Amino acid sequence: MQARASGRTRGIQILGPSLDGSMMKVLADQDLAEQTGGRAAFYQDAHQPLTRLARATSFEYLLGYYPADPPAVGQYRSLRIAVNRRGVTVLYRHGYEARQRLNEPFDVRRLFTESRILQAAFSSRSFPNIPTKLSATVTRGQADVERVTLDMTIDASRVTFTRNGDQQTADVDVAVFVGDAQEKRLGEKWDHIDLKLDVDAYTRVKREGIAHVVAIDVPGRPAHVKVVLYEYDADRVGTATLRLK
Repeated sequence: MQARASGRTRGIQILGPSLDGSMMKVLADQDLAEQTGGRAAFYQDAHQPLTRLARATSFEYLLGYYPADPPAVGQYRSLRIAVNRRGVTVLYRHGYEARQRLNEPFDVRRLFTESRILQAAFSSRSFPNIPTKLSATVTRGQADVERVTLDMTIDASRVTFTRNGDQQTADVDVAVFVGDAQEKRLGEKWDHIDLKLDVDAYTRVKREGIAHVVAIDVPGRPAHVKVVLYEYDADRVGTATLRLK
């Protein structure tokens, strides 16, 4: 049995034991619920989470937000709301993606891809399904901005290739998140790898891995990088982390 209820700024999920999912997915769904302003409950009697839902939705504050520096289309903007009162848990949506217009066509693949990547990005667990080796260099720019250049080698044996004529094709979405020593996110960059390989290139990639480079400029002092990879056709997620020196 699965039920969902949501308010204007918060949501709750009640998932029963009939749901076929792993503990990793449970933890990822919990992280997703918290990041979107809600709570997740698993394997409980319905009255317990519904009682919490009734209490949480019995009052709310409506906050208006207008960014002084609007993000570019497709960029994810993080939000933080804090209160001074002790013992209070604030439920709110922790960010949003800038859209060009409200009536744009609904892209199911894009929505699902972004959801899966953000689940893994906000989770404290690792996802080893697409092994990736990372190395990085950090160079200082102007106005306290540093550039992180990330070299990654993706294990091609864990990526699904499809034969298309005389070529082997594959595509993987990549998201890079850079944070400081206090785990504050300094910047992020989303990318897409679209491979169309002939026989020789395919043989080399299967042997050496898929090489990809991402450069991202961030303010402050970057201390760590988290990379999330997602293969839509196989619904496969992989993560890799690196501490910066």
